[in-house]
Amino acid sequence: MACKFELDLNDFIVASKKMGVNVDKVLKEKLPDAIKIMHREAELNAPRAKKNRSKYTSAHLADAIPCQDKASVNGTYYQIKFGWEKVDNSEHYYSKFLEWGTSKMLARPFIEPAVRKKSKEALNLLYKAVEKEVERFGK
Repeated sequence: MACKFELDLNDFIVASKKMGVNVDKVLKEKLPDAIKIMHREAELNAPRAKKNRSKYTSAHLADAIPCQDKASVNGTYYQIKFGWEKVDNSEHYYSKFLEWGTSKMLARPFIEPAVRKKSKEALNLLYKAVEKEVERFGK
């Protein structure tokens, strides 16, 4: 369930480096902002009790969705994750049951729909940041 927002920008980065534009820096800085767009949507979609009745945790599931704050980069491959892993044993371990369902419960996903709904907006933010860097270089 940990959603990965992955970009392979090899051709774009190679072309920008030939022009002398440092797109790597812009993408590393702005990718966390792009993820936060989808993260906020997941928080809005996540189930939330009227009052927190759990004796195990002080936070609602929606308030505790993990999100990396830095992009990992492997060559021209950028990745950042938010959400829980399948092997998660944190106090919100039940999030995976909600996202994927179980043999006795239908899935009630909230992370994957957030990624689908907001990925275009996130990519647009990255595009504008890169465009601004290219314009700055051109001046």
